Amino acid sequence: MKWRESAMEYFSFSRRDRIAVLMLALLVLLVAVAPHFMNTNGYKSQEMLLDTTVLAALKPTPADRSDSEFSGIDGSYLADRTLSPSKPGKRNLFYFDPNTLDDAGWERLGIRTKTVSTIRKYLSKGGRFYKPEDMARIYGISGETFAVLRPYIRITLTTAVVEHRAAGTNIRKPKEHSYPTVEINVADTSAFIALPGIGSKLASRIISFREKLGGFYSVKQVGETFGLADSSFQKLKKYLVVDPASIKKLNVNTASLETLKTHPYIRYAIANAIIAYRNEHGPFSKIDDIKNIQAIPEELFNKLLPYLSLE
Repeated sequence: MKWRESAMEYFSFSRRDRIAVLMLALLVLLVAVAPHFMNTNGYKSQEMLLDTTVLAALKPTPADRSDSEFSGIDGSYLADRTLSPSKPGKRNLFYFDPNTLDDAGWERLGIRTKTVSTIRKYLSKGGRFYKPEDMARIYGISGETFAVLRPYIRITLTTAVVEHRAAGTNIRKPKEHSYPTVEINVADTSAFIALPGIGSKLASRIISFREKLGGFYSVKQVGETFGLADSSFQKLKKYLVVDPASIKKLNVNTASLETLKTHPYIRYAIANAIIAYRNEHGPFSKIDDIKNIQAIPEELFNKLLPYLSLE
C-alpha cells in the first residue's frame, strides 16, 4: 500500500508547518477586519461631508435672497418670527437713531406696522428717546426684540431736543430752605436744633463740648463733636459764626492737675506733663515754653494756644 503511505506523508504536517499555517490564518484574519477599524472615521467624515454638501446645496446663496434678509452690519441671516407679520423671519440690523428713523427704517428692523404707528404717535406728541432703554417702554417691543436692537441704537441729542427735554420734564429744584445764623459760643440747644441735621441730643453734645473747651475759636471745632457726622457738619457749617473773644483761658502757671485734665485737648497725660515741667523748671515765662514739653507736639500746641495764658 505504497500509495496510502505516500498520501499520508503528503498530507502530514511537521511542527514548523503547523506554526506557519497558524500565522498565515491570523494574518488573513487581520487583513479581513482591519478596514472596519481603520476606516470608521473615514466613513463618518464622508457621511459628514455628504451632509455638509447637501446642506450647502440647499442653503440659498446671497444672490437668491433679497437685501432685507441680511444684516447691514455683519451679513448674518437673522430671523425673528415675532417681529413682522408681513415679513416673518426677515430683519435688517443697522445703526439707527429712534428719534429720526422713518417708518421704512423701522420695518427694515422687523418692527410691526402697528408698533411703528405707536412710535410715530409717541414722537408726534413731543416724546423723545433720550437713552436706548427708553425704547423698551414702547408697547409692542418685547424684551427679546429690544435686546437684539440695543447694540445698534445711536441717539444724538441735538440742542433742540435737550431744550425740549428740560422743558418737558417739568422738574423743579426744591427751594433751598433758609436757616438762621448761629453764633456757636452763645447759642442754646434750641438754636442748634433749628439747624439741618441737628436733634436735641446732638445740640446738647455741642454745648457740652463747648463748655469743656472753654468756648470755640473756630467753626471747624463744632465738627469735632462726638456723634456729629461730617456730612451733617458740611450742611450746617455755613450757618455758623464764631466770636472767639468769649473763650475761657487756662492759666498754665496756677491751674491744678484736676483743672487741666478736664480740658478735651489736654487730658491726664498732657496735664501731668505740664505740672511736672512746672515743678521742675518753675513758672512758665512765656507760652512758647510749653513746646519744650516733649509730650506736646507742634500740632497739639497750636490747638491749645487759644486756651492758654500766663495769668
